[in-house]
Amino acid sequence: MAGGTGVRTFQKKFPDRTFDVGIAEQHALTFAAGLAKGGLIPFVAIYSSFLQRGYDQLLHDVCLQKLHVVVMIDRSGIVGEDGETHSGIYDTAYLRSIPNLTVIAPKGAKELEKAMEYALEYDGPVAIKYPKGLAYTGLDDKNMQFIEGRSEVINFSSQIGRSDVKSLAIFAVGNMVENAVKIRDRIKAEKGYEPELISMRFINPLDTERIQETIKDFEVIAVIEESISRGSIGEAVGYEMAKLGIDGTEADDSSDMVRTRLLHFCIEQESLQHGSVKKIREIVGLDPDSIYDRIIDAIQK
Repeated sequence: MAGGTGVRTFQKKFPDRTFDVGIAEQHALTFAAGLAKGGLIPFVAIYSSFLQRGYDQLLHDVCLQKLHVVVMIDRSGIVGEDGETHSGIYDTAYLRSIPNLTVIAPKGAKELEKAMEYALEYDGPVAIKYPKGLAYTGLDDKNMQFIEGRSEVINFSSQIGRSDVKSLAIFAVGNMVENAVKIRDRIKAEKGYEPELISMRFINPLDTERIQETIKDFEVIAVIEESISRGSIGEAVGYEMAKLGIDGTEADDSSDMVRTRLLHFCIEQESLQHGSVKKIREIVGLDPDSIYDRIIDAIQK
């Protein structure tokens, strides 16, 4: 898959440092583990859907041994016309269960480069997941230094002192930061304030400290991710709420329970049909307009 993953360009410049194993994903990961044991730092480029075939090798041959292998996960999220067999919507769920594996979801092109540099210097297995297509180039000025397990605050809330709406924070994962920025800008243009926007660049380990602080500080939290709901970041945020004794469902004025409303924008269905990325996002409610409408409805007092 050197052509589809973009490795072909690297191969032309460094033919002796490139190994095309075809569609033998299990072999690719065990091969990379051997290279790492020999002192090299292999980067393995695999489609998200095909990495599922190498789960055993990633877990046992790479991660249990804490080997310095970097897995570049192409086509993470909705892939559109590639069809349902290529959907990369399961990787957050299955990667977060693997011990010793650091998982990064860059928000765009510049951060993808920074993530690769971070992974090169990191002492252990790293997976970097990114979608098909042209990378997002917005927010290039927002590239906080990578610190293990730390999220990045894109902007703090400007709602301080307002009592007409509920306070809102948005957690966006990877490529969904682009949509979250559109939603933030629309709220600012139409409502006159900015919600807090946080990029969850590390999906393993999670920034539980930031999550818990945000749960305590805001009345409504929206989590936006292009992943299935089970095993998702939104599910993890709900778990942190439960640990704090907070109910994330819609508030009931008759209850004395402390509540922070959790809005989870994800993929509820277990498989996706063929179609453009734009169309599929509209079907599952991950387009900016659908997300905006649900958020505005939730924050009204």
